Amino acid sequence: MKTLKKVFTAFIATTAVTGAFWGQVMAAEPPADPYEPNDTYQEATAVTLGKEYKAEIGSMENYEKKNMHLDEDWYKFELTKGKSYKITVAGYTSRYYDTTLLIDMFTPGEAPDVYKKPFGDITMRNTMKDKKVDNFEFEAEKTGTYYVRLWNFFDNSNMILNNDTGYIFSVNEIKSQIDLDQNAAEVACGKTLALKATIKGKQEKITWKSSNTKIATVDSKGKVTGKMAGKAMITASIPSGSIARCEVQVLYKDVTKDTDFWFKPTNYLTNLGVVKGYDKQTNFKPTNKCTRAQMVTFIWRLQNSPAPKSTTCKFKDVKKSDYFYKAVIWANENGIVEGYKDGTFGPQIVCARKHAVTFLWRLAGQPKPYSTKKTFKDVKKSDYYYTATIWAAENYILAGYDDGTFRPNGDCLRRQMVTFLYKYDANINHNWGKQNK
Repeated sequence: MKTLKKVFTAFIATTAVTGAFWGQVMAAEPPADPYEPNDTYQEATAVTLGKEYKAEIGSMENYEKKNMHLDEDWYKFELTKGKSYKITVAGYTSRYYDTTLLIDMFTPGEAPDVYKKPFGDITMRNTMKDKKVDNFEFEAEKTGTYYVRLWNFFDNSNMILNNDTGYIFSVNEIKSQIDLDQNAAEVACGKTLALKATIKGKQEKITWKSSNTKIATVDSKGKVTGKMAGKAMITASIPSGSIARCEVQVLYKDVTKDTDFWFKPTNYLTNLGVVKGYDKQTNFKPTNKCTRAQMVTFIWRLQNSPAPKSTTCKFKDVKKSDYFYKAVIWANENGIVEGYKDGTFGPQIVCARKHAVTFLWRLAGQPKPYSTKKTFKDVKKSDYYYTATIWAAENYILAGYDDGTFRPNGDCLRRQMVTFLYKYDANINHNWGKQNK
């Protein structure tokens, strides 16, 4: 639907139930489903607007009885053209595994095609630590009967059924609608941004909230203040239930020009938690030289900080208290970094450009480039980084300088380092889509 607006809010549940099942944490028993059978649209449960329906989907027993056929829950309700509504699905619990519950909605007269692209989805956590509520706000295009299908799926790769998923479903009319003048905005650390909210219908008091007050705060009038680099969601809500949101990117004080080649890489990797800044996360210092310890740590974080096999480090200049301790052990175990002949790692030695490119090539598994011809005039075939530079250039990680050189012994600056990592994540990890959100 063209007017669809998905609004997400997260609530922390205070109850956690633990137990063992196949090495997983087992949450509370989902509720018995009082609305069965509602497995087809012909059997859809008639919904009263404003009423909550607490139900369960995907039980293993049901799955086995139906010969591995997935469970579905169908609901129907009457809506009026031009009015605004909100579908709310609250994750009650997922008994055995974290699971995604998919949602389809069909307008009056529309064939309930089971292959329709989902209207939305909500993830339930089996630990109950992250109880979520998804609100899907929209304006009815037609007057008549609308159908909603809730369903989950079988994970063939792990042979796991996302089963026993409890949820609370409701449909409500929104009598007033709130909107913000911006859906996404940027503000530098220490600076302010004014968000303007408008209410259509009955005028109500607006409540403002930041998803992370360490990154950005918001006052009662919608004035946002950037505290530290990162991303925060600013939410404006009114008592009738309508919610509007603006995603705010807080910029480092010294990385504010979107024309700088390191602008997007710096913010993207900061938001992922891969790189960190200085002065309480308010300055990035892009012209600072990147050390070997920093480069290895950033690579490790880009790979989601995997645990090393060993708990001890073989390099005598790397202590257990160092922030890069696990990163160095993991990188060495995986053949990404090597130490020096004297048994040291040299964490504070500046990372040369040739080292940075070689680290990334090794991280990728030392793939063979398509070409064997030299790319840069100052890189010889006998250089250990020769193949790495050809591969990096072919994969658009490395561009070199206008004079055709690579300058392998040049210091790798922090702005160059984040750009290398950003391009690696796009072209090797294939995260172009995530980067462009």
